Amino acid sequence: MLKAFRFFYTFCIILPFIECTPSLDSEGAFLEWLNKPENGYVKKTHTNGFSLTLKYLPPDYLAYTESKSEDLNGNENRTALIDEFKGSRTFLLSIEHEISGSDISNYGVRNLMEYKKRINELNFNIKDYIFMKNEDGTKHKPVLTTFENVYEIGGKKSFYLVFANRQKGKSVPEILDIVFEDPFFDTGINHFVFKTQNIDNLPPLQFIN
Repeated sequence: MLKAFRFFYTFCIILPFIECTPSLDSEGAFLEWLNKPENGYVKKTHTNGFSLTLKYLPPDYLAYTESKSEDLNGNENRTALIDEFKGSRTFLLSIEHEISGSDISNYGVRNLMEYKKRINELNFNIKDYIFMKNEDGTKHKPVLTTFENVYEIGGKKSFYLVFANRQKGKSVPEILDIVFEDPFFDTGINHFVFKTQNIDNLPPLQFIN
């Protein structure tokens, strides 16, 4: 009886940890898990009819996609890529209008000249309106931004944002606050707050050999 009780007690202790470890045995399963806000990798905000989503892209997955695109084989090559991506933090910012479904690049634009200016700002100057704020108030801008200038369904636009992983002489912060001071879509100042203990503890990606 005592032995059975001990087994039941041990099972109840470890069960939550078993349930909290997802089975990411395919890229599709991983992307589904990644896109669930409760897992801490995606933050969303809604204002002025716009939906803004910021997604953290972990180094392991970035290395996997990079190795696929460059047709690199072997764990050694992928490990080198992971080490390279760990030197930075990569996010994907997506913006779309929740109702109209129109190209958001046209929002508030009155003529062709203003449209060209808008596209130029989105392509080359988005970094001037985005920064990462640490707990101590330190701010730093992205080291690289890329506008994904494609014609997506619903007019959504996406931007890759790359920040240096650590500031020289500073420890890893517990909280990362990514701030977008929007001059384009009248959404104001948007905060996307990530906990490093969540985004730095990625479950094993079992589909990566």
